[in-house]
Amino acid sequence: MRGSTSAVTIVGGALLLVLVWKAGKDAGRAGSSINAPRGGAVPAAGVEAAVEAAVFAQNKEYTKVLDAMRAELSRKTLALDKAKEEGGKAKFEAKLLAGGFNAGPDASASIANMGYESGLPMIYLITPTYKRYTQKADLVGMGNTLRQVRNIHWIVVEDADGRTALVSNFLKTCGLPYTHVVQRTPKYMQRDICKVVNPRIGCPQWKLGKEAELWTRPRGVEQRNAGLAALRGLPPKDGVFYFADDDNRYSLELFDTLRKVKKVGTWTVGLSGGLIHEGPTMSNGKITGFHVGWRPDRPFPIDMASFAINVRELTSRPDLKFSGKVERGFLESDFLLHIIKGKEEMEPYDQDCNCVKVWHTKTSEPDTKEERRSPSSKMIEV
Repeated sequence: MRGSTSAVTIVGGALLLVLVWKAGKDAGRAGSSINAPRGGAVPAAGVEAAVEAAVFAQNKEYTKVLDAMRAELSRKTLALDKAKEEGGKAKFEAKLLAGGFNAGPDASASIANMGYESGLPMIYLITPTYKRYTQKADLVGMGNTLRQVRNIHWIVVEDADGRTALVSNFLKTCGLPYTHVVQRTPKYMQRDICKVVNPRIGCPQWKLGKEAELWTRPRGVEQRNAGLAALRGLPPKDGVFYFADDDNRYSLELFDTLRKVKKVGTWTVGLSGGLIHEGPTMSNGKITGFHVGWRPDRPFPIDMASFAINVRELTSRPDLKFSGKVERGFLESDFLLHIIKGKEEMEPYDQDCNCVKVWHTKTSEPDTKEERRSPSSKMIEV
């Protein structure tokens, strides 16, 4: 841009000198043709005044032309710079899409802010979400973590009849490449409410006497399957996929671990299964069992957050999905048995550091008892 401005200045200056010279010459001719009084010479002062007036008039016209030329050149230069910038942005966006990104219809502005590194395995996160008071707070917290990770694609699956404004607006401004999917949980898979007045639905005795929620089937099945379908629809790219709940907490180091998974990787999860931590137990670098509190006899007694799978395993199994018919607590085991036969085939990570990189947390429901007396405005999105 500076080079273009300098060129305009030099050319314009040279042109102005030529124009002034020509104007003076023309004015001189005009001065020589002035009718002199008979019998006498034209005073020198009169000739000079006439020449100056003619030069001034012509210079004024040439200045207008020159200014117009400069303005046009400046406009074209700016247009060219903008075209180059837009072209580079379009190529970058196309590169991202070719690499397995689906930034969404309104996420182009956020693409420039996210990191993309060629050759680095992609991470696909499948996150089921549902309407609740803390939904946006959980999504914002998770998004703040994910924005610091390169080569990531977020597949968010809403348990709703349609895309809600809250989730849609958040994703448009989250600064991440994403895919927004909607999948409502069928009524036959939804929760039952146990009440004293209706104990015949099979609530455990210890839950009688108070209102309690009892899921008769595994939760999030339809949403995770919809996420897998969305992942299959993205352009193929080497990487891993991971089921990441929106109310969990993730360290940045976890994502470095995810990229290492060759088939099925596993690690320790904090605050899970009624324990401070649960995960694989090791001996001589091999998995010998799992530190769990509930049903250790399960084929894979692990949390959904404690494993990730290479994308190749999904693309080579078109029918791979979760089953909603399995016993509660066996969802992970049933899914993994379609890929590996036993714990011996799992890849343990981070066992040498005795550290936790993901926590199975749950945001508590807020106290809204004062809403009855002083209702909050529904115009404010929380």
